[in-house]
Amino acid sequence: MKHIAIEGNIGAGKTTLANLLIKELQALPVLEEFEQNPLLPLFYSDRRKHALSLEIAFMAQRFVQWSRLTSQTDLFSDYLVSDYHYEKSRIFASINLEPAERLLFDRLYSSIQKHLSPPDLFIYVHRPLHRLRANIDSRGRAFENQIESSYLEQIDSAYATWLIQAPPKKILRLELDEKKFEDMPDLISGIVDFVHNPHNSFVTLS
Repeated sequence: MKHIAIEGNIGAGKTTLANLLIKELQALPVLEEFEQNPLLPLFYSDRRKHALSLEIAFMAQRFVQWSRLTSQTDLFSDYLVSDYHYEKSRIFASINLEPAERLLFDRLYSSIQKHLSPPDLFIYVHRPLHRLRANIDSRGRAFENQIESSYLEQIDSAYATWLIQAPPKKILRLELDEKKFEDMPDLISGIVDFVHNPHNSFVTLS
């Protein structure tokens, strides 16, 4: 079974793309369970106070989700599609944690990472700031109203650094603007074609 992991900033459309690919590929879904984390609204109200507890909670939640998955087999699926990559925990920790907190987090993360396999294909969705804000506003989650544009810029920068310093082996980068994934059938077809026939290690579609 091949694992396709989708990543990008808040509001980039990761889950929407994941659901479209799950349907096209008849894939096994692995979707972020962020709504089950009661610390998230607290974090957005006071990032400094709740950052460490939130990042550790998310890291543990993701590990438990993947542990459950690896104990199962689905003979009818050739693909697994997730709307996050486990490295997301480290990327967000690099933004939100103080140095001493980051040291503790990295120790815990290293002990977990060795139990996780890298994805076969990593899809990175990049959209401009104004489109992220519009998408965040349109989905109407009250706690996300407190997300600052500067925070979205920090996330963009952290992903850019990670993609340079520790890139996955196979990357499909999507440079998008206004259109929603539902309105881009040709793009979805192109992604599916690349999944079936990956011809380069780093490809950009727009």
